[in-house]
Amino acid sequence: MATAMGAGAATDAASASGERRAAGAGHGADPNVGLYEYEAPWTIHGLHWSQRPDVLRLGFGSFQETYTNKIQVVEFCPERQQLVKIAEQEHHFPLTRLQWAPAKQGAWPDLFVTSGDFLRVWELCSDTAGAAHAAPSASTSGAGDLAGGSGSVRASPYAPSGASPSPSSSSSSSHRIYARATLANSKRDFCAPLTALDWNETDSSLCVTASVDTTCTVWNLRTQQIKTQLIAHDREVYDVAWAKGAEIFASVGADGSVRMFDLRALEHSTIIYETPSEAGRGAGKGAAALGSKGLPLNPDANIRTPTSTPGANGTPVGAATTAHHAAAQAAQAAAAAAAAAAGESQPLVRLVWNKADSNYLATFQARSGIVRVLDVRVPAVPVLELEGHAPGAAICAAAWAPRGYRGTTSGRSGAAGVAPSSSSGGAGTQLVTGATDAHAYVWDVRRMGKDASFRQPSRAYAAPGSVTQLSWTEGVPDWLALTTGRRLQILNL
Repeated sequence: MATAMGAGAATDAASASGERRAAGAGHGADPNVGLYEYEAPWTIHGLHWSQRPDVLRLGFGSFQETYTNKIQVVEFCPERQQLVKIAEQEHHFPLTRLQWAPAKQGAWPDLFVTSGDFLRVWELCSDTAGAAHAAPSASTSGAGDLAGGSGSVRASPYAPSGASPSPSSSSSSSHRIYARATLANSKRDFCAPLTALDWNETDSSLCVTASVDTTCTVWNLRTQQIKTQLIAHDREVYDVAWAKGAEIFASVGADGSVRMFDLRALEHSTIIYETPSEAGRGAGKGAAALGSKGLPLNPDANIRTPTSTPGANGTPVGAATTAHHAAAQAAQAAAAAAAAAAGESQPLVRLVWNKADSNYLATFQARSGIVRVLDVRVPAVPVLELEGHAPGAAICAAAWAPRGYRGTTSGRSGAAGVAPSSSSGGAGTQLVTGATDAHAYVWDVRRMGKDASFRQPSRAYAAPGSVTQLSWTEGVPDWLALTTGRRLQILNL
């Protein structure tokens, strides 16, 4: 089911509105509508925007506790003013991450990768080109085009390139998804499950994966060979991300640490943060007040949204959650308390690197309502702790504003229910978080770092349920995608 929803308020300046229309002219979406919605038949996981600037296209997978799961690709249809499914394919087990190929100038194949039981490379083809792509010859180029080399993505025995994709269940499907390669990080008959991946934007031949077997693996997609594999953590690795460039990446895991690696010197790694014990967290409140370049360290930050900030339905942001969410939060708090009592480190489950300013990254723990912003030049102590979601809520996702995002305009209203502010940040300064309190907040991190009295999100959105996935990328910088269970929503910011 796909629906379009009206804007919550009129736009402000005609010039600002005109700029947004120009930016959206390529894909046909009206920025004044503000919000479009799509509902999948199952819980959505692994959401990611395509990097193509000429279309509003997203890929995601199903989250079902069965062997057979699905990948879907949806696209905004200008004629129908809706998000419609254009392709569907089976995927073994739920995917843990889906990512489209980094944007490059000129034409390139519509490739994306998924992690789960293996690292898999897929190509999205239109039906008109399907016959030509169904069984590529050995000379047919694939990821090699993106890598700038002459190599090709050759299908492995797990995924023959000539295999036909599963037929879509929707007559609206106009594309097909073809398996191009399946890569295993072990020579055994099976490999440990992969928890995350990140495709390098600078050198698109490189892709790094994280695994529950404590390792990170850097792949050369052009040659389909492992470039390097290393034991990254003492326990499971839950997330991995590249910095700007092609040499440095970082990972987080169940041991509660953020570790940074440099491909030019893999003999050593840098631990830039470790989750503190409750006693250590209390002691840290007396830490120094200034970090690099005057950015205040804020271990005591307790950023709360004023109850007067309106949500999508007119209720105050931070209002009490449903009984279901309250019960879930109580269970999460009990589990966290048990781990703390046992002296265990709290796992760090997600890591997002600021590609506009690679000195900064953000991370959060399992069952936690705090997002910590780290400066790699000032290890060990967060420069900011964002704690604005409802008490007991758990952060599920976070994303930095991409390069190309121009920021908000004073008085301008974007998507329905998105409360604007007078803040005017942009790429590298804005961070969005989503949590189980059914809210997504956009934080002006730079302003918060300079002004200790500014302790509220610059924008707030009340979602129809727990915000579990977020995607905000350079290809479509003015549109934020989020999921709440089976619902996918895209918001114009």
